[in-house]
Amino acid sequence: MNWDKIKTKLEQILNLQFKWEVLQKNEWFFDGNTIEKNDQIYFYLYSEGSYYYALSVNQTLLTSSEKSLIEMTLNTCRMNQNQTESASGNEKPISLRTWILNQLQYDLDEKLPESLLQTPQLLKNNIPILIQTHVSDQNIGTDEELFSLLQSFYNSQIVFVPLSNKEYLLLCSLDLLEEEIEEQGKDIEHEMEESLQFFSSSLYEMLLSEWVGKCHIAIHYPIVPSESVILIIKQLREIMELGRNYCQNEYIHSPWNLYLESLLDILSDEERRLFIERVFKQVDFVLDVEMKTTLEQFFNTSCNVSETAKKLYIHRNTLIYRLDKFKQETGLDVRVFNQAVLVKVSLLLYKLTKQH
Repeated sequence: MNWDKIKTKLEQILNLQFKWEVLQKNEWFFDGNTIEKNDQIYFYLYSEGSYYYALSVNQTLLTSSEKSLIEMTLNTCRMNQNQTESASGNEKPISLRTWILNQLQYDLDEKLPESLLQTPQLLKNNIPILIQTHVSDQNIGTDEELFSLLQSFYNSQIVFVPLSNKEYLLLCSLDLLEEEIEEQGKDIEHEMEESLQFFSSSLYEMLLSEWVGKCHIAIHYPIVPSESVILIIKQLREIMELGRNYCQNEYIHSPWNLYLESLLDILSDEERRLFIERVFKQVDFVLDVEMKTTLEQFFNTSCNVSETAKKLYIHRNTLIYRLDKFKQETGLDVRVFNQAVLVKVSLLLYKLTKQH
């Protein structure tokens, strides 16, 4: 039964947004197929193992007629599913998506069930990628359309798992990367990070032009999914959050590009503010849009004056004037390594404190 499609149809008919729920079996649905709790109403879909799967929505948004319509629709779907399973004589095995959502919902990290270990690609090295988008729902294609697009792009060597309607896990066979590297005459072991960066850039460009436009991608080192898929999803989400907080003009995020940001993220808000105040004597001047852009581009080009001027489309002397002005106002010369580090860290911290 395609419960995702049923959820989408109900949302279109009722103009509501339902939420997927994974619930402990011993706590829910003793007396029927709906539960009302904490202003939410939960509609039972199906059960697997020790868990119930349901859709929830704020009960104040539903009329009694709409509630009855939903119950009748879901009852019919369950009956059709039971008849199909009885006719085939087989119980549908748990899907990878269902198992992953179980693990994430209850913060578990169990081994993959035997039925999922029958998928060969889950037993070998894969490149794990997390895709997130925040465009409006009507601009997003269906999961099936995205899967078809990715299959065409990668020639089918992928595992695709929709975690929500705006978050997707993609596992790409490491063979795909090795093929690209061999064509370029490079050694994958010695250039893994550069190769993964290029791999993710190709994916981003394809999604940008063929799917929903701008989205965010987090990529990690290759893993064997059967051994660590839940752990890697959590790590990808952490990378995604770090990248979106600290690198707001970038759309591809990786752990090897966020070492400093990971270290700074453990500081409290108060510690961040104190650091910024001690480094920057005139914060308003320092964080002027033009100066902020200039400094960020200067750091992005490894403090190369000529390259920075080229990237900013300004004369080299104009850039030097701005850097001298910054030094005059703050006492910090970003052409000196130790002082450049202080300014770089302060700018990163400011991005985060500005959001809070």
